[in-house]
Amino acid sequence: MAQIVAGIATSHVPLMATHPQSANEEQRGRVMAGLADAREIIAASRPDAIVIFSTDHFDRCFYDNLPAFLVGIGEVSEGPSTNGCVYPR
Repeated sequence: MAQIVAGIATSHVPLMATHPQSANEEQRGRVMAGLADAREIIAASRPDAIVIFSTDHFDRCFYDNLPAFLVGIGEVSEGPSTNGCVYPR
């Protein structure tokens, strides 16, 4: 039977992933410290799978390709969580 080994929630600073200079240094430091804590929790939990609930903010999908729900499956993820939005039309 599956077991939930950790739960992590985080806020975000708009454009933090692509334009970290858009946030002031104190704010950026708090966000990065929180993400470092999350990384440690995940490493200590040793999960078999990670489920992420996220929003796209039109980063990869737009009105001509905007599914109500998008499920991405893969061995790795890099960049914004919606980096691979290639939902078939």
